[in-house]
Amino acid sequence: MRSYSAQDIIALPTLNTAAAVALGQGLLTVAKAQTSLPALIATRLTALEGNHRALHQALSQKPQIAADPQRARNADLAEDQAWSALHDWLVGWTKLPVPFADQARTIYAVIFPLRLKFTHLPYKSDWAEADAKLSRITRDAFDTEIEKLGGKPILQQLRAAHQAHGQALGIIVEGQDPSKISLREPLQAFTQALRGYVLAVAAHADPADAASIALTDALLSPLQKWQSHITAPTPTPTPEPEPAPTTLNVVTPGASAASVVSGGTSNNGQNPAGTVH
Repeated sequence: MRSYSAQDIIALPTLNTAAAVALGQGLLTVAKAQTSLPALIATRLTALEGNHRALHQALSQKPQIAADPQRARNADLAEDQAWSALHDWLVGWTKLPVPFADQARTIYAVIFPLRLKFTHLPYKSDWAEADAKLSRITRDAFDTEIEKLGGKPILQQLRAAHQAHGQALGIIVEGQDPSKISLREPLQAFTQALRGYVLAVAAHADPADAASIALTDALLSPLQKWQSHITAPTPTPTPEPEPAPTTLNVVTPGASAASVVSGGTSNNGQNPAGTVH
């Protein structure tokens, strides 16, 4: 049965830690410029501010590691190829009319709702999106199902490539397990608080009350501008094979800031060659 929590129905752009801190600061700035806020929005804003403060502090305490541009390019390509291998392998399973291929169809629909589009994001955003997908694979025990279907070598290669990519970008230190990155917990807590805040603000908009719509648009304007920036037109990547699995409905946020409530995730962007973000 589908749930209807903020986690499920609020679409946010892919955010690494620095981007989350910047976006959070923008939202807090416009909110504090208001003379008064409805009680629920004010409560969610307090939670957002606390989590934003914790995330900012964690980021400031994290040792800074210099990235190696050439190594980062090579590592990004290696991880992208590993994701492509997992994608194509799952696509092959989805084409088989056998009962035990149903789990492959489920995994494909959850992990690749936009196929391999996330691999065209800037390097660090690409890594963050991949990290979230690997966490989902572990959390939902998809790794066990993948191994049952014979995909263990692909998954092992993917995890190794992901760790090497993070090291090349300076996100993690040599030998560090990505699942133990100290910034993960505060970033997840901030993202959860952000979804709760956005849901409260969007729910405040009443089509019959122009003032409520104006307040909603004002409070969500930093998020709307952020989404507009990352969804700017980019060259269309080479189409991937179209499988026949059960697909997920992904709803792209509309032009109005009040319309950020949806069931998908914005993964648009391009990974410029030679650029390390």
